[in-house]
Amino acid sequence: MSETRSRADLARELETVVSAVPGVVMLYPAQAAPVVAVVSLVSRVAGSEAPPLVVVSGEIQGVVSGGETSDGLTVAVTIGVSEAVSAAETSRAVYSAIEAHLASVAIVPVHSVNVLVGAII
Repeated sequence: MSETRSRADLARELETVVSAVPGVVMLYPAQAAPVVAVVSLVSRVAGSEAPPLVVVSGEIQGVVSGGETSDGLTVAVTIGVSEAVSAAETSRAVYSAIEAHLASVAIVPVHSVNVLVGAII
């Protein structure tokens, strides 16, 4: 993985990946509403970009000193799903798409990928 990829960059990449999954009609902030409100307000006041909707936390580089592996990366996303498709199948497809993208950019280990259906639209 490139040393220059930040969590925010990766989160924005994953927004694109998740949005492209058939059945996903909307992305919602994966953080709690009060946190989103405060962070969005601070971003607007500072004139910076709004925070990504996908939350990426943990170690982007999976190897720590001594060759031991870290707990890895955690990804959380909340989606709106079309009522025309199964929410469970769409969630599995989102999980697979995230996992495939992380593997394609050589991000290992992955601690967890959390997909929450926020709405069926």
